[in-house]
Amino acid sequence: MAIALGFFLTASAPAQIWLNSPATSDWNTAANWGTTLVPSASSDFATFGASGTASVSLSASVSVNSIRFIAGAPNYTLSTVSSTLSLFGTGFVNSSGTSQTVSNAGTIDFFNSSTAANMMVTMSAPGVMALHNTSTAGTASIGNGGVLELFDNSTLGNSAVTNDLTVYLTDNSTAGNSTGVNNSSWTFNTSATAGNSTLINNSYLSFNQNSTANASTVTNNSFLGFYNGSTAGSASIDNEDNMFFYQTATAAIPGSPIIPR
Repeated sequence: MAIALGFFLTASAPAQIWLNSPATSDWNTAANWGTTLVPSASSDFATFGASGTASVSLSASVSVNSIRFIAGAPNYTLSTVSSTLSLFGTGFVNSSGTSQTVSNAGTIDFFNSSTAANMMVTMSAPGVMALHNTSTAGTASIGNGGVLELFDNSTLGNSAVTNDLTVYLTDNSTAGNSTGVNNSSWTFNTSATAGNSTLINNSYLSFNQNSTANASTVTNNSFLGFYNGSTAGSASIDNEDNMFFYQTATAAIPGSPIIPR
């Protein structure tokens, strides 16, 4: 009975709802929320519906279970500024029927199995977006001008990533079924995998320390390097420029060209 009661209390916990007419655009101002409580705990649910203020910014770091955009919500832009937004539960949920944007120049951390869902994410330096545990980028559209990092068993899911600075996958993380355009530096490290992703490389793409291109489709227009036990796996690679295999890296693709260093 105690377990059932605990579940009921958790499931029925009230959400903090952004007001229709908040006094300011500051997330961290209690008076802007219907409960006059700032969502700032890992069990909190922040809900955004109809409002005349759709530009919301953090003035201090917060942790939440999820951020939900419900029916009637306009096109919101949530800005981290220089603060950290941590998601520990569901992550983003957008059922509004409208496009929702996160503008990140601070840090967004996804933990547990949280998701970026179908958000539009714009990253600018020195912004960091980090996926931990089994979190996922979902079907998000990510314009990365900062640092996009994946750890543990996290995944880019079915997201679309345009990288103009740094993407870094490590520790068994995967690019999943994502599509990516790399215009800067994209690295797979320590048993990370490109999964079934589609990657267009216009700059520097590397696989290191037992990572693998797996079953991905790669179009290389610049530099593609495999290092230290990494492998091309069963990837389909259209090499239009320089592809190199160093140390104990292997092609593992019948007929694949190996260009000596």
